[in-house]
Amino acid sequence: NDDLIRRPEGTLRALCGRLGIEFDRRMLRWERGGIPEDGLWAKYWYHVTHASTGFDPQLRSSSDRTPAPAGGRVAEEARKG
Repeated sequence: NDDLIRRPEGTLRALCGRLGIEFDRRMLRWERGGIPEDGLWAKYWYHVTHASTGFDPQLRSSSDRTPAPAGGRVAEEARKG
């Protein structure tokens, strides 16, 4: 969600309020690297997150910037086998 990247504190405060849980500023920062719960696909999906220590609009994954037509070509090539 772009709101989470642009306004992380406000977005998380609103989410916590809706969920009935207390907001904690520690939600805005984390240690670099992965955790076991990331699972088997972590090295393919979370490389940007693992390199970060907080919400930063400059650290978007390449898939976030891939134009839609390129995604279609990738899917077409995958179907060809």
